[in-house]
Amino acid sequence: MIENLDYSSALKEDIVLHLLQCKDTLTIASYHRRISQLHDWDDFLVDKSFKEEDSINEELVNEWVLKLKHSGLADRTIMTYVNALRKFLLFYSQKSAEVVYIPPSHKYDDDYIPYLFTDDEMEDIYKLADNYKKGYKNQARYIEIELPILIRLFDCCGFRLNELITLSMEDVDLKAGVIRIIMNAKNGRQRLVPLESEMTEQLKSYSAKMGLVEGTAQCLFPYRSPKEPLSRGNVENAFNSILVTMGIRKKGGNNHKRGPCIHCLRHRFVFRSIKQLMAHGITLEDSIPYLSIYLGHDSLYETEKYMKFSAEMFPEEWE
Repeated sequence: MIENLDYSSALKEDIVLHLLQCKDTLTIASYHRRISQLHDWDDFLVDKSFKEEDSINEELVNEWVLKLKHSGLADRTIMTYVNALRKFLLFYSQKSAEVVYIPPSHKYDDDYIPYLFTDDEMEDIYKLADNYKKGYKNQARYIEIELPILIRLFDCCGFRLNELITLSMEDVDLKAGVIRIIMNAKNGRQRLVPLESEMTEQLKSYSAKMGLVEGTAQCLFPYRSPKEPLSRGNVENAFNSILVTMGIRKKGGNNHKRGPCIHCLRHRFVFRSIKQLMAHGITLEDSIPYLSIYLGHDSLYETEKYMKFSAEMFPEEWE
């Protein structure tokens, strides 16, 4: 991905300096998200004809937040924008002669309940993925070959989207049946993800079909060239089109609102893992630490956020 550090406001040099200083502390995805978030702030300052000697006060920051709300962004997304601005303003306040308003660190009361795909729905998703035909909106060259294995890896291993699309063949050990999460691990939590034998064989078949060679810098899921990975949008658009075909999502729905999506497969993985562990006599309390390590979480609280289901919601699953 090409960096777009072309800012236009009176604070453009400070924004670029801040980004360059924090680049090595962020994952690739977080870094590019920060670039985009501060571009929105930069555009806002340009629209306000902001000058460097002007004050960054609470009124100005709140006006920007209100603009974000009117744009239709979800509350959780707005929280990430505000926290990105907070980090920049903490940096900027150290050199500014003016008093700078620092917005409080936003915490989001996450009441999102994931959509848990049933086994029958997953069978239909697999069939549609196996016969997927890309539309004009998705010009990823190999998406018809990539989508079936991508969805199966999500469902069977509980990956994050950014982890999967940034994998290279250097991260894949087909002989041992292991994928190494190194380059784009959230919170820097590198880990090994073991594959079941059937999943390993499917990945071997996929790699042979794509002409991918172990130990090389080739992307596991290339966009158009071997060193150019798929984007989130490539995968999300393809998966959402399947959900529209199944009637699970509405065509032309609000993309800023969370609903049934490919990330729900990670929740489904956690749900099924807990069921399997309980079937083997391992309690919920004992299973969480192991799941936390496997998922690459840096706290048990982060793992518990994936457990938004209950016996009342799905009684048949706990009989």
